[in-house]
Amino acid sequence: MHIKRMLLITSLLFCTHSYAAENAPSLLTPKSQSDHIEHIRVINVNSAHLEELAALPGIGKKKAQAIIDYRIKHGNFFDLTSLSQVKGIGQGILGKLEGKVAF
Repeated sequence: MHIKRMLLITSLLFCTHSYAAENAPSLLTPKSQSDHIEHIRVINVNSAHLEELAALPGIGKKKAQAIIDYRIKHGNFFDLTSLSQVKGIGQGILGKLEGKVAF
């Protein structure tokens, strides 16, 4: 009887551990910080090249070139709002760029 009880307890512990590992792996196995946080690359709009700007959400090559042209003609951007001076960049795009660009 004692052996059956030990086998039952061992089986229950194993099943509980397996269930917890599948449903809450962070409780059993520590993950690195990069597993939890999506890598975010911040682009400096005052020094970025066309390809870097074009990769930003809602920008593309045409708006990226407009940003560069505006930057050359008028100087550096100072904040997110100043990007709205570029033709084709409105509040919707500014919202997408928040946290993804630096000045």
